[in-house]
Amino acid sequence: MTVATYKCNMEERKAWIDLLRGFCMMAILYFHTEMYYAGKDVVPYACYVDNALSVFFFISGYLMLKENSTFNAKRKLKSIVRGLIVPYFFFTLVMAFPKAVMHGQTDNLQAFFIDVVTGDASWFASALITGELAMTLFIKLTRGRTWPLLSLAVVCSVLSASLANQLSPWHNECNIWHVNEAMLGCVFMSAGYLYHRYESQCHARFHNAAAVFIALVALACTKSAILTQDLEMVFGPVIVSSFAVFLVDNFSAVILLTACFRRLPSVAIVEWTGRHSLVYYFICGGVPLLISAALGRTGLVCCGFLSVIPVFIIVYATATVITWLAYRYLPFVLNTKKR
Repeated sequence: MTVATYKCNMEERKAWIDLLRGFCMMAILYFHTEMYYAGKDVVPYACYVDNALSVFFFISGYLMLKENSTFNAKRKLKSIVRGLIVPYFFFTLVMAFPKAVMHGQTDNLQAFFIDVVTGDASWFASALITGELAMTLFIKLTRGRTWPLLSLAVVCSVLSASLANQLSPWHNECNIWHVNEAMLGCVFMSAGYLYHRYESQCHARFHNAAAVFIALVALACTKSAILTQDLEMVFGPVIVSSFAVFLVDNFSAVILLTACFRRLPSVAIVEWTGRHSLVYYFICGGVPLLISAALGRTGLVCCGFLSVIPVFIIVYATATVITWLAYRYLPFVLNTKKR
């Protein structure tokens, strides 16, 4: 690769996206570390986990539109197959037996393989695949026009509150390929797509000091309401006590995080994490589980927030090494081209 080509590739890739995605991936990894090491969420789930998940879907919608404002459905479908579907089946199948061993269910491997086929082996990857396929079809049919996409976001919000939500009497229990979570994900994917289309206008309206302050106040108010009233804000599976609070909370977080991370300086390791976040996600449960089990055998137990930090550092370092090895030695599985 020549110097000129390298510079061109670096310019094509937006550092703030990788930085934000890396930060959110680290948040998800930290959450799993708490759950396995402490046995509970020391920092309440509703404080940050659903926000990180919403940001991932928002970024996925953003990346569906190219810089020249064009959308190629055929190219996007190939990207979904190479960048999501192939890795999903590879990693979930490879991890099926180890998961069966950890759960003491080696005599029932068929159940784990059924989970893989039906998309239950990884809810986030499945929902992302389903959501991106649905968005690709919808954008193709409507030519990506603004009002149909806004209508899609509204319809998906209603469907999420009525059919996807486990607290609803109309809940769709047959959640094949996590269509429930995909419906809610499409709300944020639509927003990301439209944000990219009208990026200069959105930057002027939502990234100024007043807008950031309003988003910060709104986020503080929703977090206060969620924590004091014990509202459920679980994204996967969808368990939401109040969709109005959920949407205000998560869109406030998206506005605030997007505005902040567009201004932050480059942090190489965080950006690297963002560029390779898919593999991190596939192992974000297994690595904390194994390390927590190993530490438990030595007698080290959680005794508060500060005791989780060094364990998270170990988990993050281990997951980073595994992810590097995966991208280094599995080029036939992982699509390294920019999606």
